[in-house]
Amino acid sequence: MHRLLVTEVYWHAGVCGCSIVTIDNDCVSVVPFEREVHSTVFIPGTIAIIEASKFDEFVADDIELLLTDIGRVSDKKKLDNYLKSSSLYYNNGCGQPLVLKLGNPCQIIPIN
Repeated sequence: MHRLLVTEVYWHAGVCGCSIVTIDNDCVSVVPFEREVHSTVFIPGTIAIIEASKFDEFVADDIELLLTDIGRVSDKKKLDNYLKSSSLYYNNGCGQPLVLKLGNPCQIIPIN
């Protein structure tokens, strides 16, 4: 099981602020941050939880085009709509989740 404390997360619920992301096998849960939790890794910045099998260099390029030069999300709604319409968001129990730190360039956060 992996726990991440993130500043902002893109997932099915849309854009969530400071949250605890728990990844246990192929099940992902995102809850609002309320207090410190043991065994939690802090990841400053914004992440997206997407389907690993759908991620490639073209998806990374598309996401990076939606970010500013310093790696910040310029239009949160537009990025969320892109991830939803492209069916990139991870569905529990379907394949492997991939945690992508959004930036210029984007970085894959290892969870294995």
